[in-house]
Amino acid sequence: MMKITLIANFPLPYRVPLINEVARQIGGGFEAIYTDTLVPGHDWVIDNIHHKFTFLRGSGIASRSITTALKIVKYLKRTNPDTLVIYGATLPMLAAFVYAMMHKKNRVYFTDSWEYSYSKLSPFRKLIRGLIFRGFNRYIVIGSNGRQHLINHGVSPKDIHVVRIPFSPCDHAEEGEKKFDLIFAGRFISTKMPHFFLDVVEQLNQYLPIRAVVAGAGPLEQEIKDRVNRTGLPVDLPGYLDREELFKLYRSSKILLFPTENDVWGMSAQEALNCGLPVLSTSFCGITNDLLIHDTNGYILPPDSKLWADKIKHLLTDDNLYDSFSQKARASQSGINLISESEKFLKAITGDDL
Repeated sequence: MMKITLIANFPLPYRVPLINEVARQIGGGFEAIYTDTLVPGHDWVIDNIHHKFTFLRGSGIASRSITTALKIVKYLKRTNPDTLVIYGATLPMLAAFVYAMMHKKNRVYFTDSWEYSYSKLSPFRKLIRGLIFRGFNRYIVIGSNGRQHLINHGVSPKDIHVVRIPFSPCDHAEEGEKKFDLIFAGRFISTKMPHFFLDVVEQLNQYLPIRAVVAGAGPLEQEIKDRVNRTGLPVDLPGYLDREELFKLYRSSKILLFPTENDVWGMSAQEALNCGLPVLSTSFCGITNDLLIHDTNGYILPPDSKLWADKIKHLLTDDNLYDSFSQKARASQSGINLISESEKFLKAITGDDL
């Protein structure tokens, strides 16, 4: 029986169902090693892990430390897997990579990185990735921008596998009336630009009677609340929502705004597209020019609040335009499902051996 071990910093919430399905199909030979229990800076709770896993981080041990790296190598020596799937390039992951090279194990690099996010790394982290990029047998990325990023660094296209994150289709029957014209869903941190969202609401509110909702939490939460209360903007602030509550909010909203300064993908944008919401985004996230196409199912724009307000005004006042964008938003998820993506993942980590 082939033994496959996935190593990641933490259980990736949006990918847990996919990993569960992959583990089910592989059987007892699959195991995951996680160096942390939670996603740093997020309020996610992971309660649906249905695959064999081990948390290596101990009390007081940083998930990126030398101690954790040594614990991973010790664990791998004991379990002796045939294939290592390594997510990211932190110190423990580098230790796993060196172990796999020395012991001639199959090596699969699993990354969400793309050219823009890579450009923001420190020179040292770029150097490390440059050294290991070609040391793997196969590669798993989330989209076309990630694929092109690896090609740019000398990886053969035939070794790169695009594996999407599958969501269950939104239930149209539950949509009902669209209570909100605009929605923001994300962490209240500067890189997610929640204040820019409010700038757009201020601009648009001059033209149209709108209602907006900002779902999330984070360090800027009190600032956002104070600004909404001070200015009287038509914005609801429900706080942090779990995924089920958030999808209900998508179904009751018309357009998602996803301004960001740097995002490897754009999970909120994909969730919204899945529910038929046109999405407006800056260009600094991996989903742009991939699932999100400018002037087709949304807009990819520079961070100019007046420009965003003008585009939104056209969408909200032209029913035919809005319906076209909404239909194409749903269509962007066509063919992306748990079965299709688990098969792609399996092919990437096992080749034709399964």
